[in-house]
Amino acid sequence: MTPSILLATDIDGTILPMDDRADYSREIVRFREAITNREEIRLAYVTGRDLEMTRVGIDRNGLPAPDILVCDVGTSIHERDGESYRLDPVYRERMRELFGGREAEEIGRELDGLSVLTLQEPGRQREFKRSYYFPGGLDAEEVLRLVRERLGPAGENCNLVSSVDHESRGRRSGGIGFLDLLPRGVTKGSALTYLQEKCRVSGDRTVFAGDSGNDVGALLGDCRGIVVGNASEAVKEHVRREASRAGRLDTVYFAEEELIAGVLEGCRHFGFLRDEGDRD
Repeated sequence: MTPSILLATDIDGTILPMDDRADYSREIVRFREAITNREEIRLAYVTGRDLEMTRVGIDRNGLPAPDILVCDVGTSIHERDGESYRLDPVYRERMRELFGGREAEEIGRELDGLSVLTLQEPGRQREFKRSYYFPGGLDAEEVLRLVRERLGPAGENCNLVSSVDHESRGRRSGGIGFLDLLPRGVTKGSALTYLQEKCRVSGDRTVFAGDSGNDVGALLGDCRGIVVGNASEAVKEHVRREASRAGRLDTVYFAEEELIAGVLEGCRHFGFLRDEGDRD
């Protein structure tokens, strides 16, 4: 029996473009054809979206249905059960324990009134994720320092994940920053580690593709990482630097191609797909 392959990938900016491309359906067909009838592949989407938004995106764009959905920046895991997805109760309890038995809303009250932060829309808040905006022109490290200072002892049970979108339109110069308040130690990378244990898949049979700052932990984990070509130079340089420090440059691939083409390029590089398996 062929050993299982865990193919995990971010969605926005990795599988789906962030801009309004005229027709991206052909690339999605290539992706679907590349993994169809590959029974050894377990497909997981690892995203900051919630479950409902993720499923809408999958259906609207015709993406292949995954076996597993990791949503809310790694704080919830859902397994496919027929046409629906069921929440992993073991993982949910793990999140609660890591948050010190509390929920994100309760901990987030410590940040009320902090002027550099603006709470994101209600639909973006979850049981174990509190999400904020901050001005992209600010230094992200300084924002994190202020947040940690305000949280005080409560911050010991928190992980802070920040990223900046410099291309945002309709905002002040400098773009917009995003900050997620998560349980201690939780990232897309830690969620991927949980999946590897659950699915009993080793690091050399796991591949993760991403493009942004909140993908870095997973890209540098015990897996084969693919940085798609459209990732910013800042993200690429950060991944290179950290991979070099960790002695893991041979496990990270920087694709020339963008988006799905880059994911498939990386999968071919690591030997998970044949050259002819994803071409017309």
